[in-house]
Amino acid sequence: MLLSSGDANAQAGRKAPSESGRLMQHFRSGGEYEQVPVPAAPRRDMGLALLVVVCIAAIPLGAALGSPWPVPVLLRHLAAMPNCDMARLVDLAPTARATPGYWSWHDRDKDGIACEPWEGG
Repeated sequence: MLLSSGDANAQAGRKAPSESGRLMQHFRSGGEYEQVPVPAAPRRDMGLALLVVVCIAAIPLGAALGSPWPVPVLLRHLAAMPNCDMARLVDLAPTARATPGYWSWHDRDKDGIACEPWEGG
């Protein structure tokens, strides 16, 4: 009498192979399998993506061309934007209104001087 691999495993006291183990045995034996067609990727509109990229790239260029400050000073001014520690790091603090490094949210007491030493109390 011929035993299947599952019956032979059961007689020998071994665990039955898992689903992945059965699939591996099936593929190793050269068994036939059904190929599933892969759906085509959705086509994207590349023109819109290109327009978005060009617009985003134009923002810093427009800022650099329309700025009253030279480009290195403008870059330091933009680097000082997050907080006063960054403004001090790029050597733009304390600073007065309408000068590089001034951001209104850095001016705690709204007196026109940003990132000034403050004795909070």
